[in-house]
Amino acid sequence: MESLCVELLSCRSVRLGTYRVLPQNKKKYVTVYLTPDSIKFCAPYIRGYFPLHEIVIKCEDMNRMIWCLKKIAVLFIQPKDAFAEEVGNSLGIDGTCLCTFDPYDRDLRSLFITFNISFLTQEQINFIRDYYLPIETCREVDEQVCKKLMLMPAPVLTSNFLRICSPDADPSIVLEEDTDVGVSESPLAAKEITVVSYRSKSRSGVVPLTNIDIMCLNNGNWLNNNMMNFYLEYTYSEGLTES
Repeated sequence: MESLCVELLSCRSVRLGTYRVLPQNKKKYVTVYLTPDSIKFCAPYIRGYFPLHEIVIKCEDMNRMIWCLKKIAVLFIQPKDAFAEEVGNSLGIDGTCLCTFDPYDRDLRSLFITFNISFLTQEQINFIRDYYLPIETCREVDEQVCKKLMLMPAPVLTSNFLRICSPDADPSIVLEEDTDVGVSESPLAAKEITVVSYRSKSRSGVVPLTNIDIMCLNNGNWLNNNMMNFYLEYTYSEGLTES
């Protein structure tokens, strides 16, 4: 019998491996249901032509659960291999698509379920601390550790690009040249600088792209017209002829 004790989390997104689940049907958040013994949410089939699939994660399905309950609120779950494989198959995540959620892959981006929580009430924090943190495989981390964890499973960008996007980043985080890392920052958190510009042939002036525009590619919540304008202008000017 399902527990009557339920807390609802509002998440900006839930990422299964590299597959990002965003709010559906014009809703603002992905709703995640917490009970003392399970975490439940719905995700669309990756090709979009099946109804939403309900995913229920029980304690016995997890290898690790890591919470950050501060201003940055995130839940990381490393599922057990069999459960991750079952979920991936149910959502159509396989070798034919661009996304990966593979428990046998050594790439950290393929291993975790990441809940990007929009906000937490004190009641929700108390619930998590009462029911989840006592679990042996569960732990709580501070924001500094959380930020470093978010870099591990995030989509890959080069270290040079990370420096462009985050010129005021923590100097204690040292990156080797050409090392691939993830970027998890909100576009609004970085100092905006122009990265590239294109001189338009169809109108006067240039079409610029900033690091903020490019960072939008890494976050499904930030749709950006500048990227589309740049792409269409370049295609129109360089790829199309009068004929």
